[in-house]
Amino acid sequence: SKLFGVAAEAHNVVYICDRSGSLAPVFQMVMDELIASVNRLQADQDFAVLMMTGDRPLELHRDGLLSGQMENKLKAAKFLNEVTGGGPTTVLPCLRRAFAVLGTAASNKPGKVIYILTDGDFGGISAGDSYTAADGRELGGNEAVIQWLRDHNADKSVQVNTILLFNKDEHPVKVMKQIAAENAGQFRLVSQEE
Repeated sequence: SKLFGVAAEAHNVVYICDRSGSLAPVFQMVMDELIASVNRLQADQDFAVLMMTGDRPLELHRDGLLSGQMENKLKAAKFLNEVTGGGPTTVLPCLRRAFAVLGTAASNKPGKVIYILTDGDFGGISAGDSYTAADGRELGGNEAVIQWLRDHNADKSVQVNTILLFNKDEHPVKVMKQIAAENAGQFRLVSQEE
C-alpha cells in the first residue's frame, strides 16, 4: 500500500482520516489521494476507511475489512467523494475501531498497517479524546493517544504510519513522529508546495 509517498507491505490496511474544518481548502485533494491509494491495492489485500468524527467514526463498511476487489474500490471512491469536512474530529474512537477491525483479519493474510492523516496533533480532549491508562492514569489529548497505542500495540504488530498535512509547526511534527516511531511506522510531512 502507498499513501502520500508512504509505503507499507501489508495485506490489511486501515485508513484513518481527519475531516476537520481546517482541511476544507484541500479536503478534496486529500480524498483524491485516498481514492488513488485504495485503487492501488491488490485484490488479495483487505482494507477499511474510517473518517474522524465525534465518538464514533464514519465508516465505509461497518462489518470489518473489505477485499481489494474492484467493486469495493468503487464503493470506497463513492464514499470518499460524498464525505464532507467539518465537525468534531477525535482520533481515539477511530484507533479503537481500527484495531477491532484488524483483529478480524484472516490469519493467512499477514501484515497490518494503519495510515493516520491529519493536519494537526491531538491536543485537547476534543481532538485526542480521553483514556485511562493501564496504570490508572487519566490522560487526554496527545498523551491519551500515545499511551493508548503503547497499551494496545506493545508488540508493534500493527504498523502505524502518520501523515501530517500542510502543518510544519514543531509540536504536531514531534507528536506525529513519535506515534510513528513507537509503532514501527513512518512519518511524512506533506507540504502545500507538492
